[in-house]
Amino acid sequence: MAQKTHHPMSDDKLMHYGGFLGINIPSYIIQPDRFYAPTIGYGLAIGGYVDVRLASFLNLRVSPAINFNALNVKQSQRDSVNMLIMPISVPLHLKWSADRKKNYRPYVVVGGGISFDFNTIDEDNKKILTKKLNYFVEGGFGCDFYNKWFRCSPEIKYQLGFNNMIAPKNEEGNWGENWTPADGDKSYMEGIEKMIFHQVSLIIHFGSI
Repeated sequence: MAQKTHHPMSDDKLMHYGGFLGINIPSYIIQPDRFYAPTIGYGLAIGGYVDVRLASFLNLRVSPAINFNALNVKQSQRDSVNMLIMPISVPLHLKWSADRKKNYRPYVVVGGGISFDFNTIDEDNKKILTKKLNYFVEGGFGCDFYNKWFRCSPEIKYQLGFNNMIAPKNEEGNWGENWTPADGDKSYMEGIEKMIFHQVSLIIHFGSI
């Protein structure tokens, strides 16, 4: 039996919307890196999206999300530092789709956005203080799968930040607004010149037909 094509005119609509869940693999690019092991973490992304049709194969998509990421920074011959960041991200993507075949349609996305870390939990016990605001570019690929009730779209994407996320020193020589590291241990902050955030994400969208 041939597979039935579900909602063949769905992509002609002006707008689609839905939500998504994702798994993040976040990390920092640390410079200089000779004293630090590569960082790698894990996280969760929850959000929604609005997809606007621009042309037959081109859409504009905005997909705000809340991310919960845990990372570990390891300095050589020292205890590792656990970090929890919870950025709200607002990316804007251009989505280019291939021809639809029956009930699937592959696509690629490229774009960028802004994120703000709203985590202030236990800030006095941190050993590494990072900035709240970050700008990033990201790109990826996925596939739309159509069924009778909704559209399911698994997607893999990569995000690379622009900002050096280490908090700058103020006029008094302290980081941030008179923040000092936990236990007075300044070795982590003074040993890092630059931290660039990046991550790989596996996202599953569930959207309207």
